Amino acid sequence: MSALSAFVLGELLASRGVRSIASSALRLPSMSCWGTGRRTSAPLLPQGHDIRERHHCGPVPYIGKTPVEIVSKFKDEANFPWYMIPMRLRNQRFEQLWQLAHKIGRRDALGAVRVLTDPVHDRRQQQASSTVGTVA
Repeated sequence: MSALSAFVLGELLASRGVRSIASSALRLPSMSCWGTGRRTSAPLLPQGHDIRERHHCGPVPYIGKTPVEIVSKFKDEANFPWYMIPMRLRNQRFEQLWQLAHKIGRRDALGAVRVLTDPVHDRRQQQASSTVGTVA
């Protein structure tokens, strides 16, 4: 039965005094009852508060990189304390470590995140501290 014929039948019955329940608009059989599946509007949350975004996964430059890549790109490799990061966590992406540490509460992941985000081990920090003691 098509939507148009159902509407006509409903009007015909209503005109003869037969009661019926009025519900939401009829949909074509090809249309889902759950809607189109598309998001109709953007979330009205401030930046950083939407859990669907990656703003809650730690520093932006570290996202998508493993600890090995982070140390080679941002940290002082010669003085980095590798012994504080377990072997099984060294090949996981940083956002996975962040979730393990902050959402699940794993101590080994929390220690790894703390070491990776500690500015003491940064290259720029090491260069700045070495130039402070020199006199030009």
